[in-house]
Amino acid sequence: MKNANKSKIKILLPLLGITLAAVAATFVWNSSVQAEETTSEKIQDKAEETNKNLKQTGRKVKKTVRDATGNSSVKEDLKDEGRNVKDEVKHQGKKIKRKVD
Repeated sequence: MKNANKSKIKILLPLLGITLAAVAATFVWNSSVQAEETTSEKIQDKAEETNKNLKQTGRKVKKTVRDATGNSSVKEDLKDEGRNVKDEVKHQGKKIKRKVD
């Protein structure tokens, strides 16, 4: 069972690396866009960021509960990390789109 988890990790780590590279590219591109933000855009960004942070905190709590009860799962941990990255990319993409529009 442990070998199966290790092979899954070896497969998923490159995917996570690609995703992180996409996030980094988004941040670089975001910093190059110099449009001014309106107050409504700032409010929208803050609301979306709060929502993203709540989701990530919820996933972190689930992981803590899993670990505390002895039900730790590498698969679930990787899924949650992937979802966190997806949420971050989605948030940054929306932020860039508002600046460009």
